[in-house]
Amino acid sequence: MIPVIIISGYLGAGKTTLIRDFLTDPKGLRATVLVNDFGQINLDAELIAETGADTIALTNGCACCSIGDDLLGATQTAAANAPDLLVIEASGVAQPARLSRLLRGVAGTLPARCLTVVNLSRADRVATDKFVSRLFRQQIEQADALCLNRATQGKTSELQLELQGSRQTADLHGFLTDGARQGNNIPATEHDTHFSNVTFHPDPMPAHRVEAWLKHQAPSAHRAKGPLPVLHEDGQMSMAWLDLVQGSFTLRPTPDLPVQNKGRIVVITPS
Repeated sequence: MIPVIIISGYLGAGKTTLIRDFLTDPKGLRATVLVNDFGQINLDAELIAETGADTIALTNGCACCSIGDDLLGATQTAAANAPDLLVIEASGVAQPARLSRLLRGVAGTLPARCLTVVNLSRADRVATDKFVSRLFRQQIEQADALCLNRATQGKTSELQLELQGSRQTADLHGFLTDGARQGNNIPATEHDTHFSNVTFHPDPMPAHRVEAWLKHQAPSAHRAKGPLPVLHEDGQMSMAWLDLVQGSFTLRPTPDLPVQNKGRIVVITPS
């Protein structure tokens, strides 16, 4: 039977970084990782053996596959290839308990276990947000263990102390070696938090205007990401990766991306 791990966590928690680190050194495991976005994984070229429309084969025997719009179908296809492990990157606004129940229908797999990633530097802010605090708590309560990152220096809040006192693991390998619980942490009741997303296709613009453009287009955005063409003073263009997580904005040059005339920015807001 194939073990299944769900990597959960609110938007910007650090799920992709955790998965990338695992794929770089799977310690002999032939894993298939189902992800939402290849572009965010940013694997070293030396690690990639072959790329396809929806799959990246790695030189260490792992594979990285796109979830697309059909999580169950993608998981069934991946399980049919009999990997040593299935890892699923949950959406930042998903409840892991629901995903765990959905995946019970995949033949040849064990009940899914959940590892929730928590960004401690934003935990207090998210936990008091009137739109998403309940979802944030649910992702923690429904987890079999937590992976805490980005701790801040100085005074530690009551919430951070509470989380640090919970069952923790430093990485995915540590979680795999701790099999005391097998995906049974599903609460009796759940409450929905609703989100909406929209995709913008902005024209090229100077880098110093990007943050103001985003605030104008989506002032209540909790998450925004995607490639954007940046216009330079000499009239040339290059691509950058826009990333917004609860008010923290970055624009990272990505010279490996082909230059496009339009961007593709996905924005998620509570509704």
